[in-house]
Amino acid sequence: MGTEAQVKSALLSAKKKQRLRAMALAALGFAVILYLETHDHLPWEEDEPGPMNAAYFDTTTYVDPLEQLRNCTISFHPPKKEEWSTKPIWFPAHPGTLTDSFHKKIITGITGLDAGGKSFYASSKGMKLKQCFGQTETATCMNVHPIVDMGDKHPETRSDKFYDRYVYGLRNPMLTLPSFMNGKQIKYHGLCEGCQVPEDEWKNFRDEWLESMMDAWVNMIDTWKSYPKYKVGLYFVIEHSWDPTRGPLVLQRLANLLKEAGFTTPDEAEIPCLWLKIMGGEDTVKAHHESPYEYTDYIPSYSVAQRELMFKKLNEVAAKYANDTELVDVMREYQNDIRTRARIDTDVGKMLLFNSTNTTMGQNGTEVAVK
Repeated sequence: MGTEAQVKSALLSAKKKQRLRAMALAALGFAVILYLETHDHLPWEEDEPGPMNAAYFDTTTYVDPLEQLRNCTISFHPPKKEEWSTKPIWFPAHPGTLTDSFHKKIITGITGLDAGGKSFYASSKGMKLKQCFGQTETATCMNVHPIVDMGDKHPETRSDKFYDRYVYGLRNPMLTLPSFMNGKQIKYHGLCEGCQVPEDEWKNFRDEWLESMMDAWVNMIDTWKSYPKYKVGLYFVIEHSWDPTRGPLVLQRLANLLKEAGFTTPDEAEIPCLWLKIMGGEDTVKAHHESPYEYTDYIPSYSVAQRELMFKKLNEVAAKYANDTELVDVMREYQNDIRTRARIDTDVGKMLLFNSTNTTMGQNGTEVAVK
């Protein structure tokens, strides 16, 4: 048993070890908390990049990527041309992906051409403008073919007049399709500019037409991928373009493609500042992440079955073009975004936001539990 002094010494030693273990555990716990507080994502999310939310800008420990751009300046001034030999680049995008004005702003910013981004459907006798050709140089020709078919002027018949690689605009169909429907109501049916259709009207339209609209969304990708005379040069992903980190990289890739096609573009060092200017400034970028849908009365909702339909269609695209890893990555990102952000109708008519903190999408499009 030992002497009384030896027992006391042993007890003191045990208590000391216990205190040391407690201090070590506390230090470990503090380290974990500090890690989580100083990272804008959870450890298991590192390989699942997605659109940011407003919290991205709220954390006090995160270094805001916009901060270094607040006082930046742009010196890019392309030379004026009286003649040119460049060929325009096709820029197809499903209606509701991006507006004509946004397309023009992007291309003007990256090329310096006042009318560098044109719409295939715009015409002007005074400017002798028709189907993207006129009195001024054209960098990109935006269109929605085959949603609105070009007839005998479709891309395959005009490969001699256009660059052999195209820019394809992409946006999650979860928002693209209701935006398309709402835009048609404004353009053709008397809805006021910027107004949103009543929610019941969206639901009725969605219930009747969602599957055929998803088929058309997929068919547009299929159509452009099928042209043997063209290859995709860039997927211009709208969600990426608004991201302060990924946005300048998207713009740089667009500039690289335009430069390869013979257009004058800014130096790489000026791209981040140019990106912020094109997107409308810091306040506009932050406002977009607080509300990424352009109509503000409500976020368009879907039934559970309709959500699954969108998953299925996106999965079919990913499977069909498995060798196109960039397109597959975007499809998976859209699936994850629908899982975590889609506004879903419940059976009792209420709304809920699916929280997917315990699931993510695997490479085959199926749900994978996060441990």
